[in-house]
Amino acid sequence: MNLKHTFVPAAAAAVLAMLISLPVSAQPDQNRTAQDSSAQHSVYKHTLAQKAKQSNKTKAKVSKTAAQKAPVNKVSQKDLDSALEMLDKALLLVKTEAREKAKPGKITNCAFDAMTLFMEDNKLTSDFFKQIDVDATPEEANKSLRSQFIKAANTYPQLMKDQMLTMAALKGIMRATDDPYTVYMTPDEYKNLNEQMSGGNFGGIGIVMGLSGDEKDPANSRVLVINKVMEKGPAARVGLRNNDEITHISGKSTYGMSLVQCSKLLRGEAGSTVKLTIRRPSSGHVFDVSLTREVIHVDTLKHEVIEQDGVKVGYLALGIFGESTNAEMEAAVRDLEKQGCQAYIIDVRNNSGGYVSAAVDVCSKFVKTGSRIVSIVDGADHEQIIYSRPNLHSSQKPLVVLINSNSASASEITAGAIRDLKRGQLVGVKSFGKGSVQKLFPYQFPANKTSAFKITTAHYHTPAGHDIHKAGLKPDVEVKMEDELVLEREKDTQLKKALEIVASEAKVQQESAKKQEEAAEADTFISVNGIFDELPHIEKSLSGSYTITKRVMDVKGENVVDNVTVKTTDGKEHNFRFIIKSKFGQ
Repeated sequence: MNLKHTFVPAAAAAVLAMLISLPVSAQPDQNRTAQDSSAQHSVYKHTLAQKAKQSNKTKAKVSKTAAQKAPVNKVSQKDLDSALEMLDKALLLVKTEAREKAKPGKITNCAFDAMTLFMEDNKLTSDFFKQIDVDATPEEANKSLRSQFIKAANTYPQLMKDQMLTMAALKGIMRATDDPYTVYMTPDEYKNLNEQMSGGNFGGIGIVMGLSGDEKDPANSRVLVINKVMEKGPAARVGLRNNDEITHISGKSTYGMSLVQCSKLLRGEAGSTVKLTIRRPSSGHVFDVSLTREVIHVDTLKHEVIEQDGVKVGYLALGIFGESTNAEMEAAVRDLEKQGCQAYIIDVRNNSGGYVSAAVDVCSKFVKTGSRIVSIVDGADHEQIIYSRPNLHSSQKPLVVLINSNSASASEITAGAIRDLKRGQLVGVKSFGKGSVQKLFPYQFPANKTSAFKITTAHYHTPAGHDIHKAGLKPDVEVKMEDELVLEREKDTQLKKALEIVASEAKVQQESAKKQEEAAEADTFISVNGIFDELPHIEKSLSGSYTITKRVMDVKGENVVDNVTVKTTDGKEHNFRFIIKSKFGQ
């Protein structure tokens, strides 16, 4: 398994639901869980039913418009062949790679539903899509999909521009698995994902955003929410907060928009301005704010030293498990060690995941080499065990991992491993519970562009064998707190508790180390009853005559320590350390 392209991102609300947390990605939303097949299908039916309530007059007008729009020429055979080839690839991936399977008939019907919605959105009739029996054979389902797709493509060739109709069908095929993490990603979506994972530079306002709402109610499934405000970014400077809702961007309503559409409106040239309308749920207050875009580079990690009760604590806040996480963590730990840190806190609150390999790299710096970090179990119960890697640090200093309800996937791999290996405690509230693993399958489609399928292929288990998918990790020490207070140090009670714990443990560890050092030091002394008892020990160790050149005595507890230096006839010096049990032998 190529771990670099193995994802464990968090749950979220739309086409970009699987993107990892960065300025244009979705964070986990507890209301966004996978639905069963009937609930998933009801979403389509609900949406279609709403559209079917149009008046006859409107329908007639739409049909007339569609007829006027429909060109005489058919779609090019090259475009059609490319589309059909991509549909076949999608069907094969669902059959061979997806952990959650779907019946061929259901897959075809979901593709029809997706194309129907797409055509309705373009004010085109789609009456020729006929649902088939969900128990249809693969051959029957594939024949129906191909024939009805070809009919739609030939009826409205304009929908084949940039393969838009094909991409709608591909999204429907993936949706048939009822797995919100198994998705088809358009070229724009795939590009956004790559930017996020690499920490790419772009003109933005410094937020992590997502879509929240109830998946069973399509009318309430498009609320654009700020999941995280980046420190020192434009949004932070104007006072935006976590959980604020963005209702309008430059005067355009965000309701019904995808994350990609919102991202395009928010991003722009550095120095340009964008106006947002914000609704603050905590107060119901609605207000406008103008922000100046800046070049945003998303570091996956920030670190600092925090003093707690005389103990230096290394604080490591991970925003994402990306391509550069290992190098950034290595540099951070080196810096913190150089500053004399005696304990560590890893903060994965509001971190929705990333690469499995990055999570393993992070754990490797705090556990013994060869420790079991995570196992990846596919649908056939085949298990791949991943162990910690050799590392220069593998620190055994006190450790706490901070988690909250937005900690998911790679964050949970890290937290689960640290706890199961008894390396540290978890502090905060229960994590999200995203225990599935995704793999990327990129293709050159449409022409001269790259899109990708992101498919759930397995679940991960913690070292103790726990599958936390939809269950989450319960903290060892629960500290309830509003998510938006994560950035407010004075009000961050979860961080305060973590600091108390590691500082206390560091002091205990230091005291224990001191006692061990004293015991080890005592083992190096030669115990004697008096000063004259030292000579036989010296003579036994040396051959030939010697001269005592130096003697330093010191009181240690109830005893006297005598450090004796002697020189032999060959000019060499020898040191002896004696502990005299009672002062001067008395």
